[in-house]
Amino acid sequence: VFLGGGGGVGWGCVCVMAAFPLCRAVALPLCRGLPSLILRKPQLLFHYLLPVCFPPCLPQECGSVVSSVRGVTTWSAANNYLVQLLQMEMEDQLQQEADQGSLKGSPGSFQMFDTPGRQNVVLRRDLGNEQIAVDCWLEMEEPDGQDEHQEETQGLLPCLCLLVKLTKGGEKPILEIRCCYYRENEEVTIEHALYLADGRSRETDSLPGPYEGPDFLALDENIQQAFSALIKARGITAKLATYLMDYLAVKERCEYMRWLQNVQTFFKL
Repeated sequence: VFLGGGGGVGWGCVCVMAAFPLCRAVALPLCRGLPSLILRKPQLLFHYLLPVCFPPCLPQECGSVVSSVRGVTTWSAANNYLVQLLQMEMEDQLQQEADQGSLKGSPGSFQMFDTPGRQNVVLRRDLGNEQIAVDCWLEMEEPDGQDEHQEETQGLLPCLCLLVKLTKGGEKPILEIRCCYYRENEEVTIEHALYLADGRSRETDSLPGPYEGPDFLALDENIQQAFSALIKARGITAKLATYLMDYLAVKERCEYMRWLQNVQTFFKL
């Protein structure tokens, strides 16, 4: 590590990891525990590692950042340090976005509504006398049928959740079809098919409501296949679901950037 000169005292090259066992013992655990942001940006180690190993040897101008790392914080130093990290993270995100290229595909015959600040998007279209609305969002879930060994090696996977609502000329009744999709699956999987006479699900009510439908997997297999054909005929296909997963992944990054900017602006006020 090379330390720049200051105060009339010459600074030399110090091989921290090779020459000082104590520094090596301190530095290695620190490096393992540093946030991924610091690991991606080695220049932050100057502000994080050296204050522990060589607290008396740091240039005076680094004092505000060093004090915030060591816990001896001032109000302005802590704010400025966080603002600097947020700025570096935003620059890193912009670089990753440039490397990934543009989004491919389209929502097909649906019109997409994407509200900034929300985690979901809504698809809408009319088909004959029917109005179709599809709420879409991503969750991390364990695929059905995954055994214990697979869980250890594969873990949770991104799952596209789709809440399909079919109406005819009004807000009720609603046929609500709840679906999920994992990338590379051949088709969208239906989990529930509910008939809501008053247009409102009672999922959050403490007491059971009116009967809305059976366990979907308990239905006759031909009926299950007919429901699958029904949503495909309305444009809800594996191709659309794959596009939505890509779109929502991009949206997640956009919302993350919005959060970084909002937090940074908050501390700049």
